[in-house]
Amino acid sequence: IPTNRQNLVDVSKSRIIGLTSNQVYLLDQSGEMQTLSRGSNVYLGTLTRINQKQQYAVFQLNRGGVREQVTLHVEKNN
Repeated sequence: IPTNRQNLVDVSKSRIIGLTSNQVYLLDQSGEMQTLSRGSNVYLGTLTRINQKQQYAVFQLNRGGVREQVTLHVEKNN
């Protein structure tokens, strides 16, 4: 697996804090706020789908030849 030299959002170390029908707002692996749209590149893949009604985003990743679909849901404040 290549290193994250471009400092792209690492989905496995990020959390979604909000979304609209066409954008996802998340805190990345460094705690920085990022805004992504469908088709945006992330570390090892892309953002492929946003579901505003059910509050989740789907990412397609390629982890060294192993293709994986990762779904992140908006985190609710307790």
